[in-house]
Amino acid sequence: MAAERLFSLFFSVSILATGCLGGETTNATAAVTDTVRDPALIQPYALLVSDGGRVDWASSGDLIAFDRRGPDGKYDVWTMDPAGRNQACLTCDHPDLPTRHIGQPAWHPSGRWIVFQAEKTDGENRVKAPHISTPGAGVFNELWLLTVATGQVRRIWEIPDETGFGVLHPHFSADGEMLTWSERYDRGSLRKRGKELGLWRLWTAEFNGDATDTVLDAATAITPGAETFYENHGFSPDGRLLFFTSPFYDDQPTWEADIFSVNLQTGQTSQLTTLGYNEHGQVSPDGDTIIWMTGRDIPKDEQGLSGGTDYWLMNADGS
Repeated sequence: MAAERLFSLFFSVSILATGCLGGETTNATAAVTDTVRDPALIQPYALLVSDGGRVDWASSGDLIAFDRRGPDGKYDVWTMDPAGRNQACLTCDHPDLPTRHIGQPAWHPSGRWIVFQAEKTDGENRVKAPHISTPGAGVFNELWLLTVATGQVRRIWEIPDETGFGVLHPHFSADGEMLTWSERYDRGSLRKRGKELGLWRLWTAEFNGDATDTVLDAATAITPGAETFYENHGFSPDGRLLFFTSPFYDDQPTWEADIFSVNLQTGQTSQLTTLGYNEHGQVSPDGDTIIWMTGRDIPKDEQGLSGGTDYWLMNADGS
């Protein structure tokens, strides 16, 4: 399977409105239910942005940040109100930003800052498939911070000037004191199971947006399982757990990835899903529920690939 197909399969999105620790791994999926399409959960929806991508809702509830591809083929970060009105681009033609892909925004809980990914200016010359540097794939991306009130930007996480590196999915903790993200540090190999999308690790760091020099302090790399793919999904509301998608085990193919949590104090990991391909686990504000994307119960095509995905809900312990 080509790298382009893998990235297209794993990182496609749309917009609708409605760090090294070790430890024991537990499996918390014993009480998985059958498919339920509860009419009470399926509410009318409205299309807000036909060409939008990755999205994050400000804690104030009055603004949504998202990325979209422009006429030049490059992504930028935009905001809009919850009805899709008052759309404004925050990064278009910004004089202090790279002129490549910019996206994957995440609000600070205070609403003062947005962290996002930006492709290094010469990134396209370093990858054979330029679309793997889009915000959903993150190759050759770095972390930047935007001060919403002033439009000021600064790079807060720099990657080495090498092809294998990149960042993906930054998320703030609920109290705004921590930032977490995934980092790609090796190209991996399409011929090795679990390394098809490169080798990744999770990071956590203390965040100080007012700092004049280093915004991220005490950065810690986390590789909970085998050297493989790790996609960050953010903290639990109390900051104890970090959720992520990964094949996790040696020789587990990336297209059989599951959602896990790791306890940041003890290093213990818990496997929350087991069937199909699972990704994009987002925990509810009260910490009780996870909504995620899964290919379980969907027939596979002739190549053995899933024919799509659905949204599912589960308890935060995987039941």
